[in-house]
Amino acid sequence: MDTKDMTSESEPTTDTATRRIRNILANIDLDCSCKERLNEALDRYDTLDRKREYRRYLLDARLQKEKIESLIVFLEELDRHNSEKPDIALFSDFQCIFTDIKNAAEEGISASTHISDMLKRRQ
Repeated sequence: MDTKDMTSESEPTTDTATRRIRNILANIDLDCSCKERLNEALDRYDTLDRKREYRRYLLDARLQKEKIESLIVFLEELDRHNSEKPDIALFSDFQCIFTDIKNAAEEGISASTHISDMLKRRQ
């Protein structure tokens, strides 16, 4: 799961969408109890959506950690490599493995950054 693709640039975030709805409601002449119930419903929706988004990014961070752990197993071959007999193919494989680890780490960083930003907004 690539966190860069989780929300598109054109897709409004929940905060933005509910803020727009609240702005519209502020300009509509509704009786107080109706407006209050709508705001409570929007608050519940915001809370549920933030939890869903948090779980999605947390799951992705864990997935990236597991990816890295499984790739590290392949690097154990590096410890067994004899420097007297260089193997170009083996080092090409190591290069690919390290690149995959780097990519997984970058995706994990992205997911963790999203979570951190979400938590900062809640404070």
